[in-house]
Amino acid sequence: WVAHQQNIMKLKMKEELISSVQAQKSLLMIKAQKLQDSVGEVAALKSEIALKEHQVAQADELREQHEQLARSLAAMQGLEERCAAAQAKLVRLPKLKLRLQHLQ
Repeated sequence: WVAHQQNIMKLKMKEELISSVQAQKSLLMIKAQKLQDSVGEVAALKSEIALKEHQVAQADELREQHEQLARSLAAMQGLEERCAAAQAKLVRLPKLKLRLQHLQ
């Protein structure tokens, strides 16, 4: 009878141990799923970061193009001013020629 009681006790301890291991397994499964979700979130964030970095690179490129255009525009405006000044001198040239002829 005592051996029978000991076997029952051992069986109960084994059942408790199995129950405890199953509970730990469930917790580990939940943690594993959370980690997997986190890995997915990290991948999505990395993708978003890569997209933002690409957009920043494009913005930098556009800014550089804008600055080049602004420099070109300023140079063209300078040329226009020089052309206008040259045209004004050309308008006076025939009058100056006439004066020169009169002086000779």
